[in-house]
Amino acid sequence: MTAKITLLQEDINQLAVDALVRCQYSSVSKLTEITLANISRSPDAAWQAQNALQLDVPLNAQSHVSKDTLIAQAYRQAFEFADGADIRSIALNVLGPENCNEVTSASMEHCGLAIRCVSEASIRYNNLRKIILCARDEQEYQYLVSALQSVQLH
Repeated sequence: MTAKITLLQEDINQLAVDALVRCQYSSVSKLTEITLANISRSPDAAWQAQNALQLDVPLNAQSHVSKDTLIAQAYRQAFEFADGADIRSIALNVLGPENCNEVTSASMEHCGLAIRCVSEASIRYNNLRKIILCARDEQEYQYLVSALQSVQLH
């Protein structure tokens, strides 16, 4: 079964999904294992998800591994983990600029990479039913729409 892909320009924390994927750049030397964290939240909390998948992506890629390769590996690892943990719906942001703590748009290339990885995951994993890709702003959303139109979905 193919997972439904949704593009949104919304606060990722407001989405009713099983898990949020939180990828971040860090000073680790290699892609770290994903950890599943139960989000403890009060009844009036802003976020909806019960779980967060945390993955650290190396800030300084090894010379023989490109940043795009590391980012694609991070996406694949997150989707594989979610599928194995029987998570049905996930939401994530585009992994873009290294200064991702700032609210900046990812480039067209980063959005294209995210769309290709999400498209691949939508047909590869049986447990995933819904993958939501959240844009940080209007420009990033337009990049995602353009990238989605150029990818042939199965």
